[in-house]
Amino acid sequence: MPRVFHDKSPQVNQSLFNPEWVYGLMSPTAPHVNKQLIWHTYSGQAYGMFHGDLDFYFGGWDGRDRMATIDTNRCPVYLLTGEYDWSNTPAMSKATAEKIKGNVQFKSMPGLGHFPATEKPTVFTGYLLEAVEWIRKVRK
Repeated sequence: MPRVFHDKSPQVNQSLFNPEWVYGLMSPTAPHVNKQLIWHTYSGQAYGMFHGDLDFYFGGWDGRDRMATIDTNRCPVYLLTGEYDWSNTPAMSKATAEKIKGNVQFKSMPGLGHFPATEKPTVFTGYLLEAVEWIRKVRK
């Protein structure tokens, strides 16, 4: 995914631009009050904070070519990805999981986006507990 740089422009109000951009990463079925919490979180960041994150995400460390070297006996891997997360789609996570050998699981989370713990906490908790339980079983 190409990096968008107009968020760095001094002519763009980051307090409005950033939360509107991440709003699109959320599930359309998430309760409005939960979406507002995420929007508010991103609207209150200092100038440059969010695009610093994006610079790392789009151009920082890239471990895709190292996936096969993960020792999943020591560190099992369980990937959870929300259906509406366009920045890291379920297909992308599945492709990553397929590069990892051994104790790895991938699960798409229907009805959730990039911020599942805030969008729908009770739904996400079920996925999280399932992942933790799987990791506990694999590590025994």
